Amino acid sequence: MKDLQTKAFELLNTKFGNKAQMVKAIEELAELNEATNKLIQGLCHYLNKDVNDGSHMDVDRLDIMSEIADVQIVTGFLIKIFDFNQDNIDMIKIDKLNKVIKNNE
Repeated sequence: MKDLQTKAFELLNTKFGNKAQMVKAIEELAELNEATNKLIQGLCHYLNKDVNDGSHMDVDRLDIMSEIADVQIVTGFLIKIFDFNQDNIDMIKIDKLNKVIKNNE
């Protein structure tokens, strides 16, 4: 998977450059935000109604998963553009998750 992402990044970066990849990342993050808002609305409708089968939820899970995949791809590209170390990002994520746990125990 990582090699595939590297190959895609190199092809797109050679063809379009860093700036275009950053603009694409912004676009994908905005689309994820729209999908997230739909999910939030569906969850609110679900919680506000006494229906347990979820049939009234107007949420396309595949669309949301597709947007998440897009965001993961472009964030991977941003990591390459800015030459970030994935291990450092993982350490930051671990620190943040530990803070969540500490603040909620």
